[in-house]
Amino acid sequence: MPTGEGYGLTLESGAYMKLISEVKKQGMMKLLIDKTKGYVYDFQRSPRRISLKIRFKVSGRDENGFPFENQAETVDISSGGGCLVFNKDVRKGENLILWGPNGSSFLVTVRWFKYDVYSDLRYVGFKLIEPARGWVVNYDLS
Repeated sequence: MPTGEGYGLTLESGAYMKLISEVKKQGMMKLLIDKTKGYVYDFQRSPRRISLKIRFKVSGRDENGFPFENQAETVDISSGGGCLVFNKDVRKGENLILWGPNGSSFLVTVRWFKYDVYSDLRYVGFKLIEPARGWVVNYDLS
């Protein structure tokens, strides 16, 4: 477990865990950096996610800048984004277009990307660039 020693806090005093708890509760900080271990904690609240599989056609540019158009499936979604699993490497910050089963399109930006070596699958966290009509979840579940 990381410690807060870089900020003069120790686990023994309980002050570190109290700080973490208070930051989460109050939403006072967006980021808390532990310099001793290099951890970054993001306490920004995101909408609650729903585990739901929906097929999308995804178009955009891969990590090398080449255009692609592939099928992808959501792992989970929220009112502002979700997680896709597919077989292209993309960069954080890249814009993609998701084409829904009913023909609707959604412009999204890649928030994070993870590659699972064992399954050879790519997981992409995305965020809707602007609130979109017709998105699967159009209200805040938090």
